[in-house]
Amino acid sequence: MECPLKIELVIFDCDGVLVDTEPAARAVLVTALESLSVSAAGELADACVGKSLKDVRAFLATHAPATDDDCFWEEIILQTELAIREVLKPEPSVRRVIRALGNKVCVASSGTHQKIRTSLTSAGLLSLFDGSIFSSEDVARGKPFPDLFLHAAACMGVSPRACCVIEDSAPGLQAAREAGMRSIHYAPEGGSSHEFVATAFSELPALIESIR
Repeated sequence: MECPLKIELVIFDCDGVLVDTEPAARAVLVTALESLSVSAAGELADACVGKSLKDVRAFLATHAPATDDDCFWEEIILQTELAIREVLKPEPSVRRVIRALGNKVCVASSGTHQKIRTSLTSAGLLSLFDGSIFSSEDVARGKPFPDLFLHAAACMGVSPRACCVIEDSAPGLQAAREAGMRSIHYAPEGGSSHEFVATAFSELPALIESIR
Protein backbone atom coordinates (compact mmCIF):
# COMPACT_ATOMS: atom_id res chain seq x y z
CA MET A 1 0.00 0.00 0.00
CA GLU A 2 1.31 3.44 -0.94
CA CYS A 3 2.00 5.87 1.88
CA PRO A 4 -0.44 8.84 1.79
CA LEU A 5 1.10 12.12 0.70
CA LYS A 6 0.94 15.35 2.65
CA ILE A 7 -2.24 17.28 1.91
CA GLU A 8 -1.61 19.76 -0.92
CA LEU A 9 -5.15 20.46 -2.12
CA VAL A 10 -8.32 20.95 -0.07
CA ILE A 11 -11.46 20.33 -2.10
CA PHE A 12 -14.57 21.94 -0.66
CA ASP A 13 -18.11 20.94 -1.42
CA CYS A 14 -20.24 24.06 -1.71
CA ASP A 15 -23.78 23.53 -0.43
CA GLY A 16 -23.78 22.39 3.17
CA VAL A 17 -20.09 23.20 3.71
CA LEU A 18 -19.10 26.65 2.44
CA VAL A 19 -22.68 27.90 2.37
CA ASP A 20 -25.96 26.80 3.89
CA THR A 21 -28.29 26.86 0.91
CA GLU A 22 -29.75 23.38 1.28
CA PRO A 23 -32.76 24.37 3.46
CA ALA A 24 -33.75 27.11 1.00
CA ALA A 25 -33.24 24.86 -2.04
CA ARG A 26 -35.20 22.06 -0.37
CA ALA A 27 -38.09 24.40 0.42
CA VAL A 28 -38.23 25.51 -3.23
CA LEU A 29 -38.29 21.91 -4.43
CA VAL A 30 -40.92 20.82 -1.91
CA THR A 31 -43.18 23.73 -2.87
CA ALA A 32 -42.79 22.89 -6.55
CA LEU A 33 -43.57 19.20 -5.99
CA GLU A 34 -46.59 20.02 -3.88
CA SER A 35 -47.87 22.32 -6.63
CA LEU A 36 -48.08 19.17 -8.79
CA SER A 37 -49.81 17.26 -5.97
CA VAL A 38 -46.83 14.92 -5.65
CA SER A 39 -47.15 12.78 -2.54
CA ALA A 40 -44.28 12.49 -0.04
CA ALA A 41 -42.72 15.67 -1.44
CA GLY A 42 -40.51 16.15 1.62
CA GLU A 43 -39.12 12.61 1.50
CA LEU A 44 -38.38 12.91 -2.20
CA ALA A 45 -36.60 16.23 -1.65
CA ASP A 46 -34.49 14.69 1.13
CA ALA A 47 -33.41 11.91 -1.24
CA CYS A 48 -32.05 14.53 -3.66
CA VAL A 49 -29.45 16.00 -1.27
CA GLY A 50 -25.92 15.87 -2.66
CA LYS A 51 -27.00 14.98 -6.20
CA SER A 52 -26.52 16.94 -9.41
CA LEU A 53 -29.44 18.70 -11.07
CA LYS A 54 -29.32 16.14 -13.88
CA ASP A 55 -29.47 13.23 -11.43
CA VAL A 56 -32.21 14.89 -9.36
CA ARG A 57 -34.33 15.38 -12.47
CA ALA A 58 -33.83 11.76 -13.52
CA PHE A 59 -34.61 10.50 -10.02
CA LEU A 60 -37.80 12.53 -9.70
CA ALA A 61 -38.95 11.59 -13.19
CA THR A 62 -39.21 7.97 -12.04
CA HIS A 63 -41.19 8.87 -8.90
CA ALA A 64 -43.19 11.84 -10.16
CA PRO A 65 -43.37 11.82 -14.00
CA ALA A 66 -45.11 15.21 -14.05
CA THR A 67 -41.82 16.84 -12.99
CA ASP A 68 -40.07 15.83 -16.23
CA ASP A 69 -40.82 19.16 -17.87
CA ASP A 70 -38.37 21.87 -18.92
CA CYS A 71 -40.59 24.70 -17.70
CA PHE A 72 -40.89 23.06 -14.26
CA TRP A 73 -37.12 22.92 -13.87
CA GLU A 74 -36.51 26.38 -15.28
CA GLU A 75 -38.82 27.76 -12.59
CA ILE A 76 -37.08 25.75 -9.86
CA ILE A 77 -33.69 27.09 -10.98
CA LEU A 78 -35.01 30.65 -10.97
CA GLN A 79 -36.68 30.37 -7.56
CA THR A 80 -33.62 28.69 -6.06
CA GLU A 81 -31.38 31.51 -7.30
CA LEU A 82 -33.70 34.09 -5.76
CA ALA A 83 -33.82 32.18 -2.46
CA ILE A 84 -30.02 31.90 -2.31
CA ARG A 85 -29.57 35.64 -2.83
CA GLU A 86 -32.11 36.31 -0.09
CA VAL A 87 -30.79 33.97 2.61
CA LEU A 88 -27.01 34.07 2.13
CA LYS A 89 -24.90 36.78 3.73
CA PRO A 90 -21.10 37.20 3.84
CA GLU A 91 -19.38 34.94 6.36
CA PRO A 92 -16.14 36.62 7.48
CA SER A 93 -15.19 33.75 9.80
CA VAL A 94 -15.39 31.20 6.96
CA ARG A 95 -13.32 33.49 4.75
CA ARG A 96 -10.65 33.84 7.46
CA VAL A 97 -10.34 30.07 7.91
CA ILE A 98 -9.94 29.45 4.17
CA ARG A 99 -7.36 32.24 3.78
CA ALA A 100 -5.39 30.80 6.71
CA LEU A 101 -5.05 27.35 5.14
CA GLY A 102 -1.58 26.67 3.80
CA ASN A 103 -2.95 24.57 0.95
CA LYS A 104 -4.35 25.01 -2.51
CA VAL A 105 -8.14 25.16 -2.38
CA CYS A 106 -10.93 24.58 -4.85
CA VAL A 107 -14.67 23.91 -4.98
CA ALA A 108 -16.17 20.73 -6.44
CA SER A 109 -19.94 20.74 -6.17
CA SER A 110 -22.96 18.90 -7.52
CA GLY A 111 -24.51 22.29 -8.23
CA THR A 112 -24.39 24.04 -11.58
CA HIS A 113 -21.68 26.63 -12.22
CA GLN A 114 -24.34 29.33 -12.07
CA LYS A 115 -25.61 28.19 -8.69
CA ILE A 116 -22.11 27.80 -7.25
CA ARG A 117 -21.07 31.30 -8.33
CA THR A 118 -24.31 32.81 -7.03
CA SER A 119 -23.79 31.10 -3.67
CA LEU A 120 -20.13 32.07 -3.32
CA THR A 121 -20.82 35.65 -4.41
CA SER A 122 -23.62 36.05 -1.87
CA ALA A 123 -21.41 34.61 0.87
CA GLY A 124 -18.46 36.87 -0.04
CA LEU A 125 -16.25 33.88 -0.95
CA LEU A 126 -16.02 33.97 -4.73
CA SER A 127 -12.64 35.71 -4.86
CA LEU A 128 -11.08 32.84 -2.87
CA PHE A 129 -12.08 30.27 -5.48
CA ASP A 130 -12.44 32.14 -8.77
CA GLY A 131 -10.70 30.05 -11.40
CA SER A 132 -10.83 26.89 -9.29
CA ILE A 133 -14.53 26.01 -9.34
CA PHE A 134 -15.66 22.63 -10.63
CA SER A 135 -19.24 21.48 -11.18
CA SER A 136 -20.96 18.19 -11.92
CA GLU A 137 -21.68 19.85 -15.28
CA ASP A 138 -18.00 19.27 -16.10
CA VAL A 139 -18.12 15.46 -15.91
CA ALA A 140 -20.24 12.59 -17.20
CA ARG A 141 -21.10 11.23 -13.75
CA GLY A 142 -21.75 13.19 -10.58
CA LYS A 143 -21.35 12.13 -6.97
CA PRO A 144 -21.25 9.41 -5.61
CA PHE A 145 -18.97 8.61 -8.56
CA PRO A 146 -15.39 9.93 -8.21
CA ASP A 147 -15.28 11.72 -11.59
CA LEU A 148 -15.76 15.26 -10.29
CA PHE A 149 -13.08 15.05 -7.61
CA LEU A 150 -10.61 13.39 -9.98
CA HIS A 151 -11.31 16.10 -12.57
CA ALA A 152 -10.71 18.82 -9.97
CA ALA A 153 -7.43 17.26 -8.82
CA ALA A 154 -6.19 16.89 -12.40
CA CYS A 155 -7.03 20.50 -13.24
CA MET A 156 -5.28 21.69 -10.08
CA GLY A 157 -2.22 19.55 -10.84
CA VAL A 158 -2.37 17.52 -7.61
CA SER A 159 -2.31 13.77 -7.05
CA PRO A 160 -5.58 12.36 -5.65
CA ARG A 161 -3.59 10.94 -2.74
CA ALA A 162 -2.56 14.48 -1.79
CA CYS A 163 -6.14 15.77 -1.67
CA CYS A 164 -8.51 16.20 1.24
CA VAL A 165 -12.23 16.56 0.53
CA ILE A 166 -14.56 18.46 2.87
CA GLU A 167 -18.06 17.04 2.46
CA ASP A 168 -21.37 17.03 4.30
CA SER A 169 -23.22 14.35 2.32
CA ALA A 170 -22.97 10.59 2.01
CA PRO A 171 -22.69 10.71 -1.82
CA GLY A 172 -19.82 13.18 -1.54
CA LEU A 173 -17.92 11.12 1.03
CA GLN A 174 -18.36 8.02 -1.11
CA ALA A 175 -17.07 9.90 -4.16
CA ALA A 176 -13.97 10.97 -2.20
CA ARG A 177 -13.32 7.41 -1.09
CA GLU A 178 -13.72 6.09 -4.65
CA ALA A 179 -11.29 8.77 -5.85
CA GLY A 180 -8.64 7.58 -3.38
CA MET A 181 -8.77 10.86 -1.47
CA ARG A 182 -8.90 11.48 2.23
CA SER A 183 -11.95 13.28 3.54
CA ILE A 184 -13.47 15.15 6.45
CA HIS A 185 -17.16 14.91 7.20
CA TYR A 186 -18.46 18.39 7.94
CA ALA A 187 -21.31 17.62 10.33
CA PRO A 188 -22.31 20.63 12.46
CA GLU A 189 -25.09 18.59 14.07
CA GLY A 190 -22.71 15.76 15.00
CA GLY A 191 -23.67 12.12 14.90
CA SER A 192 -21.05 11.08 12.35
CA SER A 193 -19.07 7.83 12.41
CA HIS A 194 -16.58 9.07 9.81
CA GLU A 195 -12.89 8.85 10.74
CA PHE A 196 -12.43 12.63 10.58
CA VAL A 197 -15.34 14.86 11.60
CA ALA A 198 -15.63 18.64 11.94
CA THR A 199 -18.60 20.02 13.84
CA ALA A 200 -17.47 23.63 13.29
CA PHE A 201 -15.75 25.24 10.30
CA SER A 202 -13.01 26.56 12.57
CA GLU A 203 -11.93 22.96 13.32
CA LEU A 204 -10.90 22.26 9.73
CA PRO A 205 -7.31 23.63 9.73
CA ALA A 206 -6.24 21.46 12.68
CA LEU A 207 -7.96 18.39 11.23
CA ILE A 208 -6.36 18.88 7.82
CA GLU A 209 -2.96 19.33 9.45
CA SER A 210 -3.45 16.09 11.44
CA ILE A 211 -4.22 13.95 8.38
CA ARG A 212 -1.17 12.07 7.12
